[in-house]
Amino acid sequence: MKTKLFFAVLIFMTIFEGCTSVQAAESNEIWLILDDMSGSMGEGKGAPQQRNVDELQRIIRSAGKNTTIMVLGFGKRADVQLLKVEMPSISGPQNKNLIVVREAAIKKLNENLSAKINTIDRSKSGIHGALMRASRILAEYGGAAGKKLIILSDMLENESFILSFSRLRKAGSAEELFKTLNNKRLDFPDLKGVELHCYSSFADEKNLKTAEIETALKELKTFWTKYFQKTEAALKSYKTSMY
Repeated sequence: MKTKLFFAVLIFMTIFEGCTSVQAAESNEIWLILDDMSGSMGEGKGAPQQRNVDELQRIIRSAGKNTTIMVLGFGKRADVQLLKVEMPSISGPQNKNLIVVREAAIKKLNENLSAKINTIDRSKSGIHGALMRASRILAEYGGAAGKKLIILSDMLENESFILSFSRLRKAGSAEELFKTLNNKRLDFPDLKGVELHCYSSFADEKNLKTAEIETALKELKTFWTKYFQKTEAALKSYKTSMY
């Protein structure tokens, strides 16, 4: 019986990967996760990318019934779909159905991460572009009861505009950078009605003093807080960690 259920789950997941936006609109809740796969996230044990994978697994295991989860890995000017799965409408006794689907989804995610990490250009981190694409995807889920966007990245954009620790190490630098973007009339993604969570993780920065790093982290959060205000997203959490 367990074997039949497991294969039924895998078949369901495979079919769901080809779902249309009409089918997606019927879901109760959509979670779209953007995973930064650029080179700055590193690889291997202890690197920010591995921390992101751990966070992805935690998120998937927290998903409830009728939740659609889509994971997109991004780098420079493009992204790759790492997962698309819908949690069952019936959780089963002791959440058995939910647990089986969650674990199958994590297995599929890990397989795709290994197979697809080198299929995108990892030379830059195009966060702004990924957010623009995310807004278009979420717009397709017009009938969803809730929309959640989760970003796993160091948040150091270096494609559409340049954010770096060295540019943000002085208090007030985020305000100046944001004014520059406004003067350039940058288009912002439309994330109205979207619940937003940001997990910003970094490798240790050895070229700056501790005080400069702390200032840069605060300025980076200030910058993105102002950015997300422009998108009209509901920023629920912004967590920073350095390894």
